[in-house]
Amino acid sequence: QDYGKALLEYRRGLKLLQKDHQNDLEISLRLNAALCLTKLGRWREVAWLCDIVLSMDMNRAKALFRRGVAYQNLGEFELAIYDLSRALELEDDPAIARALKESVKLRDDKKMVSREEFRKTYQVDIQW
Repeated sequence: QDYGKALLEYRRGLKLLQKDHQNDLEISLRLNAALCLTKLGRWREVAWLCDIVLSMDMNRAKALFRRGVAYQNLGEFELAIYDLSRALELEDDPAIARALKESVKLRDDKKMVSREEFRKTYQVDIQW
């Protein structure tokens, strides 16, 4: 599976489309390119492509899902939870539900670490 090569083909298709403005095909190409970037771990680019798709159709569950996963991998858990929650409202998909659950857990784990670091740094017992 050569995701880099596939990504180049999707980009080429997008260049051809720019003059025709065929929305559905453009959205599909951008979402497929975002999937390739996901496989390559290029999270900022995934989020950027999904931003474009969502500017064209703000209720595209697949774009919200992919951007949410990108945010999760960038450590932006609140943004991930927001996107994944919206995606799940639009489409009842177990993969979206799993990603949302994981984002919530990662956010909560990060909060616990922050509390512990604060407690150790300032030697206080805090209740949040």
